[in-house]
Amino acid sequence: MTTETGPARRGRPPLTEEQRQRQRTEISRHAVRLFRAQGLAATSGAQIAEAAGVSERTVWRWFRSKESCVAPLLRSSLSSFEEVLRAWPRDRGLVEHLRTAYPVAGPEVDDVLAVVRMTRTEPGLRAVWLLLHEGAEATLTEVFARRLGL
Repeated sequence: MTTETGPARRGRPPLTEEQRQRQRTEISRHAVRLFRAQGLAATSGAQIAEAAGVSERTVWRWFRSKESCVAPLLRSSLSSFEEVLRAWPRDRGLVEHLRTAYPVAGPEVDDVLAVVRMTRTEPGLRAVWLLLHEGAEATLTEVFARRLGL
């Protein structure tokens, strides 16, 4: 069957950007939980795919390596931190603001902290962590420069 714009599309309809992000984040959560439970070396892409309920092909379509699977979870946490930092009131010290405005408990926070701990012994995870933080430098610079009147 063809349409005016060409052959009819077969298979599943394409995912929206929001659905893609949600799927990447879910894969990330499952990968981190597997890394925590059995270690990075003992975790395969097939196991990550099975835990996330997607095909292994989908995992490799979204991620270049199993280490990079942690990026969406870390990026989400970093984005939350950046939002809190941008909302830093002028009449409050940074530590006081972070204590009241930044979440320090919950399953996602535990997963992020576990990845951070794993960066000490897993160079691939450390590389992902460092790349994400390099991207956050612009936000930190902006916030502190504004705070200092620069």
